[in-house]
Formats: sequence, C-alpha cells, structure tokens
Amino acid sequence: MILEFKTQLKECYVIGISNFIGLLEDKDYDTELEKSELHFALKFKLQKNGINKALFSFESLTVSLRWIVDCYGLDDKTINALVKKCLLHSTNEFSERVVGEIEINISKNDTNWTIENSAEFTPQGGFRLDSVTIDLINKKIELE
Repeated sequence: MILEFKTQLKECYVIGISNFIGLLEDKDYDTELEKSELHFALKFKLQKNGINKALFSFESLTVSLRWIVDCYGLDDKTINALVKKCLLHSTNEFSERVVGEIEINISKNDTNWTIENSAEFTPQGGFRLDSVTIDLINKKIELE
C-alpha cells in the first residue's frame, strides 16, 4: 500500500547559494523562502496481522528562494555582475542591495542529486520531518 502526500515547508536551510549563482564566494547572503513543496510517499508492507513496516519515500522537491546581498563595501564591477542576475536592485542614501531568486526542482529520478533521508516515525506512530537542508555545492538534500 502506498499513500502519497505533499506539504509546504516552513523552513529550508540552504548551503552554497554563492556557488549556485557563480558570484561572491566570500560574501554573505540572506535568503527568504518564497514557496516550497515537498512530495513524499509512505509505503507500507502489509502482512496478515497488519502493517509490518512503513517506509518514507522522497518523491520531489520544489523550492523558490529569494537571495539578498547588501552591497556595502563591494566594488562597481561586482555590483554590476550581481545586478545582471537579480530581480531587483534598490539603492537609497543609506544602503544598496541586490535581490534575486533561485528555483530548484528535484525529483527522485534526478541522478545529479543525492537524497539523505533521516525522517522517522515517532514511537506514538506519527511521522516526523523536522528540517530540509539543500546543499547546492554538493547537490545533496537532507531530510531530517
């Protein structure tokens, strides 16, 4: 028996945004989760006397992240490179920042990504998925 689910993530940890967009390896980014959808399945192995085993199966993950860079201390060449990859470039007398967006779509059949699944069932029989980490450098998804 297989039950399929989808859920919206409230939080998602992302590693390596600078590598992903190819800029500013030593610059800090702020991120905001715009939208996310995790599809998963619970697979049950049935026996005569009930459920023998329940397994969590990753199906797909779609995430849209907004990245924000404060341009304080950056040279014009670096700022111009950021502006080419951004959605919004805002400046005023106090600050200058660049905002961009990344969309990530990963399915269970995607051989470029590694999925590490530590999601588990609680002793009371409930299912628990506390966090999702996306490592853009190593192309790895960690479900915990």
